[in-house]
Amino acid sequence: MMKFVTKSMLCYMIINYALLACSSAAKDTGKKERDTTAPEIKAIIPIDSTTDYNVRGEISVVFNEVMDEASINASFKLDRIVGVSESQQVNGQVVYSVVSNTATFVPDNPLLEGEKYRVAVFSSATDSSNNKLMEGRQWSFETAAYPVITDVFVAENQNGNVMAVDLQPTINISFSEKITPSSI
Repeated sequence: MMKFVTKSMLCYMIINYALLACSSAAKDTGKKERDTTAPEIKAIIPIDSTTDYNVRGEISVVFNEVMDEASINASFKLDRIVGVSESQQVNGQVVYSVVSNTATFVPDNPLLEGEKYRVAVFSSATDSSNNKLMEGRQWSFETAAYPVITDVFVAENQNGNVMAVDLQPTINISFSEKITPSSI
């Protein structure tokens, strides 16, 4: 069964829609409440005092809200600790994801093996409403002092999947540096 809308019903619907829109607009003062809440750090990667961290591992901080990318770049610092009171800044850039509210430091060169690093995110980082970070955060980690296996590949059959296990499979392993074959 088909229903038809008459002109009077259509007028009635349009008038009700207009009244509803006017009533909603009357309630909206046009003023939006300004965000005055300071952002916070929810998580850090790697966690503080991690040892044997991969030299190509992720160095990230996760915030509880959308941050201003330019302020994060100016507030994020990675140093290699070279003495009791000395450090060397590690050059790189910060990549920010609005989707996950995560800032990740990407060093220009891989980190050095067996070294201690300190990460700092200063309270000058701001959110999208220009509120400063509730408090800055510093943490440290130590990279692995030995080569780390970075990739492992097992040869597959022609179809791209393993249908039967080869008793002598080809295994390729990549290390982060040259390895003496007899040491494996």
